[in-house]
Amino acid sequence: MLCPATHFSEGSYGVALALTTEQTDFERIRVRGLLREEMLHPRLKGQIYGYFVADALGTAVFEVFKTVEIEVPEAGGYAEREFGKTLMFKAFALGGPLAKSGDDKSDC
Repeated sequence: MLCPATHFSEGSYGVALALTTEQTDFERIRVRGLLREEMLHPRLKGQIYGYFVADALGTAVFEVFKTVEIEVPEAGGYAEREFGKTLMFKAFALGGPLAKSGDDKSDC
């Protein structure tokens, strides 16, 4: 939040900006602490988790999706030509090879 601080000298945007940035940093640290590396699938640990911790969230998400695109066809026994949303619906649908056993509804 960048706003002029009326009770400070003219042009003292930096004080309000610094306080807001500091609060935001604490919140980001708190949220980052909710996801621990040991909670992740082994393929997502290491460098991908490192992107998350380093606040490179775009890169982290891209790498996770790329990993899922590679792992789901292998785990479900699908041909390489199957990919994307259609593959995910097939793989995780009721009775699909990656559906949770005992589920009464699809994960997608």
